[in-house]
Amino acid sequence: MHACSKTISLLFAAVFLYTIASAQQSSLLWKVSGKGLSSPSYLFGTIHMICKDDLHLTPAVTTALQATNTLCLEIDITDPETPRKMKELLLMPEDYSFKSLFDSTSFTELEDYFTNVLHINIEKVDRAKPMLVTSILLRKALPCDQPVSPETELADIAQSQQKKIAALETREQQVQLFDSIPDKTEAAMILSMVRDLKNNGREFHDLVQAYRSQDLDKIYQLTTTAPDLKDYQHLLLFNRNQAWIPKITSMSAQGPVFYAVGAAHLAGAQGLIALLKKQGFVVEPLR
Repeated sequence: MHACSKTISLLFAAVFLYTIASAQQSSLLWKVSGKGLSSPSYLFGTIHMICKDDLHLTPAVTTALQATNTLCLEIDITDPETPRKMKELLLMPEDYSFKSLFDSTSFTELEDYFTNVLHINIEKVDRAKPMLVTSILLRKALPCDQPVSPETELADIAQSQQKKIAALETREQQVQLFDSIPDKTEAAMILSMVRDLKNNGREFHDLVQAYRSQDLDKIYQLTTTAPDLKDYQHLLLFNRNQAWIPKITSMSAQGPVFYAVGAAHLAGAQGLIALLKKQGFVVEPLR
C-alpha cells in the first residue's frame, strides 16, 4: 500500500511538473540571468509580419526593452542601406526566369492568383528570388491592408530611447540561407502557400493565432512540421540557433540586451531557451 501511494505521488508530481513546464512555454518574453551577468538580458519571440491589431507589445515587453542598453535583431533593419541592399540580394541575373521553375499548369494557377487576387502582373516578379515572392504572399495572407513588423516597432522604440541596435547575422548571411534551398523546392513551397491562401489561409491563420496566444510550443510545432520545411529545419532554425549562442553570451556579458528573433527559434530541445540553459543561464518566462 505504501509503495502504491508512493508511486501515485511520483506520478502526480511528474504530471504537475509537466504542467508547469508547459505553462512556461506560453510566453514570448523570457528573462536571461545568472552566470555572472550583472543585469538580465531578454529574449523576445517575433512573427515577422502581423496585423497591427494583433501586435501586442505588452507592458512587460516595453519595460524589458527599456531596461536594456541594446536591441539585437536577426539583421539590422535600421541600417539605411538595408532596403537597397535587400532589393539587390533578392533579384536574380537577367537570364533568370521565375516562370521556368513551374510546369505550365502550376504557373497558370499562380498567374491567376497574382492577377485576380493580388492584382499584380506576375511578369513583375520574373527576376525575383522565391524568398521575395514569399514575402509578397505573406502580406496577402494577413486580413489587413497595412501589416506591421514587430521588429520595426521595437526598433522605433529603441531608437527613440537612444539605444544601440545590433544584429545576430548580416543581410547577406540571411539571404544565403534561402539561396541554399533549391529554387524548385522553394517554388513548390510558393505553390503550396497559394493553395493554402485560396483555402482561406488556414495554416498561416493557425500560426498567427498561436502567436497571439503566446504559445511557443504550438508555433514551434507548426513551423517544424510544415511539409515543405521539414527537410530544412537545421538550416533555418537549429544551425542558426547554435551560431547565435556565442554571440548572445558575449553581448549579454557586456551589458543588458533585448534580443528579438523569430519565435520558432526560442522553443524545442535545440531552441535558444534550452541552449542558454545548457550554458548555465537562468531563463524564465515573463508575461
